[in-house]
Amino acid sequence: MKGLKSPKVRYLVLDVLKPHAPPLPEFASYLAELRGVTKVDVSLVEMDERTESLRVVLHGV
Repeated sequence: MKGLKSPKVRYLVLDVLKPHAPPLPEFASYLAELRGVTKVDVSLVEMDERTESLRVVLHGV
């Protein structure tokens, strides 16, 4: 694929199931530090005894 520019992700929507640790703000901060990520939106969809269901939107350039 000669001559093609590297593709860029404008935004990526993820359905994430994570344990309660790390806390949500710490998890979002880690995602915000990833190369190419300009904005992070995290919404708590559901929580049970052991896990949190999240909707994560990563915005890029």
